Amino acid sequence: MPYANEAKFEASFSANELQQLLTGREGGFEQVAKDADGEIHSYLATRYAVPVDPAPSRLVAVALDIARYRLYDDAAPETVQKRYEAAIKWLRDLAAGKAALTADDGSAIPEAETPTSGPVSPSSPARDLTFDAAFRGRYRLGAL
Repeated sequence: MPYANEAKFEASFSANELQQLLTGREGGFEQVAKDADGEIHSYLATRYAVPVDPAPSRLVAVALDIARYRLYDDAAPETVQKRYEAAIKWLRDLAAGKAALTADDGSAIPEAETPTSGPVSPSSPARDLTFDAAFRGRYRLGAL
């Protein structure tokens, strides 16, 4: 389930704004919300298990700001642009360990034991990247 949905968007912004932004858009709000989640997860997955469930209200607000920005395409008003930039800065700070993701009650959301840097396909075999003599022999690394 996406962090943002139409009801939350309308409660945070307005039903009129949502209706105007969805006019003529393929995929509707669901696609925009999924895209926003993907952007969020690209940052969170470096430290946290995703999706975060239950999602703290701060994360929902960030998802709404990202979805709203995406709905405007290339014509986002300055306020929407600034909210999006602030959301991305916060996500970058989370990924870098400069901020912490907390639940609505203020408790810390635990970091994942094995965070990822993106989606992992179970059909992709893990590569052995041991930098031993055999590796160096296969790749004949020259002197710099």
